Amino acid sequence: MKGNECYRAGEYEEAYACYSRSLAYDDSNAVVYANRAVVSLRMDHFESAEEDCSRAIALNSNYTKAYSRRGNAKMRLGKYGEVSGRFRLEC
Repeated sequence: MKGNECYRAGEYEEAYACYSRSLAYDDSNAVVYANRAVVSLRMDHFESAEEDCSRAIALNSNYTKAYSRRGNAKMRLGKYGEVSGRFRLEC
């Protein structure tokens, strides 16, 4: 997948675009949302990361990486009250 290659190369904007194109074709893949979320985290786009993780969780409530990444995004947004109690549940 090109998005993963771009991410590994540190080309975060291109990786984000690749994941977005993938979701335009099929928006039912929790992994793609979570991958786009980690790119958003790297670019300091924490609200976008939180939203993508929530979408991933809605699609697959057992996808632990999405919970972990959402907890990270919330922490970076300063939502400590939400993170402290929920991060243990989400991780």
